[in-house]
Amino acid sequence: MSTLKQFFNHIDPSYGKHIAEKLTTFRSNPILGFRTAGSFTEHAAGEFLLQEMQQLGLQNITKDAFPLDAWIFKKATLQFHDDKETLHTCHLGAYPMHFITDGLESFELVDMGKGTKQDYANYKGDFKNKFVLIEINQRDEWWINYPAYEAYLQGARGVIAMQSASFAEIDETALNTNNFNGPSDLTALSISQKDGQLLKTLIAHQPNQTLQIKLDVYSEINTTSGTGYNIWGEIPGSTSPEEVILVSAHYDAYYDGFQDNGTAVGLMLGLARTMIQANIQPERTIRFIALSAEEWGAVNSRFDWLIGSYMQIFKVRPEWRQTILYNINFEMPGIESFNTHWMQVPYELQDPLTEWQRTLPFNHMANAYSEGVKFITPNDIWADDFSFSIAGIPSVRNDFTDFPFGRSAYHSQFDSIDTYNEAAFHFNHQLYGALMLHWSQATLVNLSFTTLFKKIRETSIFSQELMNTVIETAEQLEQAIDQEIKLPTLAFDEQSAFNQAIQELFQSIQTSWLTINWMDHISLIHEPFLHTLQKLNESQSLIKQIIQAIDNTQAVSLWINQLIDILGAIDHNSYAINFSEETCKYFTDYVFNQSNDRQFWGQNLVLSPLNVRPFIQKLQEYSAKSFDINQIHELNTMHNDIKDIYFLIEEQFNILLQKQSKLLNQHVLQLNHLISLLNPTSID
Repeated sequence: MSTLKQFFNHIDPSYGKHIAEKLTTFRSNPILGFRTAGSFTEHAAGEFLLQEMQQLGLQNITKDAFPLDAWIFKKATLQFHDDKETLHTCHLGAYPMHFITDGLESFELVDMGKGTKQDYANYKGDFKNKFVLIEINQRDEWWINYPAYEAYLQGARGVIAMQSASFAEIDETALNTNNFNGPSDLTALSISQKDGQLLKTLIAHQPNQTLQIKLDVYSEINTTSGTGYNIWGEIPGSTSPEEVILVSAHYDAYYDGFQDNGTAVGLMLGLARTMIQANIQPERTIRFIALSAEEWGAVNSRFDWLIGSYMQIFKVRPEWRQTILYNINFEMPGIESFNTHWMQVPYELQDPLTEWQRTLPFNHMANAYSEGVKFITPNDIWADDFSFSIAGIPSVRNDFTDFPFGRSAYHSQFDSIDTYNEAAFHFNHQLYGALMLHWSQATLVNLSFTTLFKKIRETSIFSQELMNTVIETAEQLEQAIDQEIKLPTLAFDEQSAFNQAIQELFQSIQTSWLTINWMDHISLIHEPFLHTLQKLNESQSLIKQIIQAIDNTQAVSLWINQLIDILGAIDHNSYAINFSEETCKYFTDYVFNQSNDRQFWGQNLVLSPLNVRPFIQKLQEYSAKSFDINQIHELNTMHNDIKDIYFLIEEQFNILLQKQSKLLNQHVLQLNHLISLLNPTSID
């Protein structure tokens, strides 16, 4: 019997489902759940997982501690009377923030629309000690920290946010919680559509458009002594125990977190259990780690999630970067939403895994995905695999980012066992179990750099001759790896030397070619420059067009709005359209004014933004019906200023091109060195 068949025969998805169900019982909030970073419930869940690893028979079981900002959310209850004096009591969700009432406390509630600067400008009155009710669409518009900070600047006590779309769409009673990206003294609570709409109606019928409410809240942030625990155990390798395959899943959660991330922990432990029960001995060590603080773990940081994985690989066990060859990370594997199973991978794994998956016995696997397996590149920043990837460890994850679940039940009280799909869960056991076995037995780290270099060549900004040389050399390396895999010739120490060298190149590429743009997407480092130059060029052309047609009121009004949108598309300047300069400045400056220790995994990955907010604010002041000679002069000045900025960005871009061109030449040398390690006679 083949090892893979033996593995498949011992898979039991019901075990992983049991683990996910058990994790939902660790609840700081008796009504809603929550096992949040550094809380007593996360600690208790961690102890349960440690004991489970012991019972499974994993070896070298370890509980690694690290400092974090802890959050304990016990309750949030709102009371109010309707127009018939009927008392309503509803439970609220919360965002990671510090707010503790002395039992039920009284506040006034006002409706502030979306909580933008325009909404506040239209309100007559003060906001001291008041809560503001807002509607929010966090996926398609802006994150909760922006309207929360805007309310803080107005003197409000906090915001109560109702999801208008993109999260918690499953039911009108659904709540939502996400990471916060803001200071702990900003108060932000979550209310359902059903209760929020009732409050909006009641407020609208009040003489002063203010409603009396009572809140009973316990949401505690500990920034001085919070501790998280990453818990891991191993199946030691038989022939190469010093080389490791890392399998990971986080165990902290909002609400019950059955899918996010109970099923992932269940899958991870389920793979370990299957290996042990099938009596399969891997050649390399397989390490299974349950990670703390993925959802949130740091106050007032733009990069306040993935804290547990970042701390583990960069601070607690940095030596792992020299021994871990691959990482498999799991997120919500008990969901089936498409006919295709999407796996998120770095560019360098797309081709090798495409070839590998063709060898899988899909006719003997669970019938969950009729169109098979496909790949998405590169790793995004929404799960722990990103921390490992930037540490130089090629990492993969079952993709979840565009699932319908993300808009429906994700991060709500409806993330429950009702969403469980056994066929998908079983398929994930088979697929990632097969990959784990494959990597634990393969001799070489198999990475292909061709895909990335071809993507760089597509931008047509580097010498085509240089790019062709890089790509041809990368293709030669692929052929050499393929030949060595089919007909091994290297001794063990030679294989190890190659594996270390190819991972060093992988890590170099992650930190020198990839960046996080200001809308939290991964891009090549030169792409934000190209985008900015394009938008600045469009802005100059449109300003000329406006000046030439200044008497055409209707057209000018339309073009002014288009110009605002074009400038807003540069970095994160779109926030200036809806939020005050103070709010925008705060959430820009804190990225660069804090120490690297508070930037965590995001340090040095975000480029300094171009500030065109003054132009946007000036354009918003214009009235298309009252253009005069002064405004025409201002537009001419704006055109010249943008032209100067264009030349400055172009100069910075050219400096970057020179730097990256030198790096491409270095890559040719690195690729040739790797080829020489596989075939010493191939390079003179």
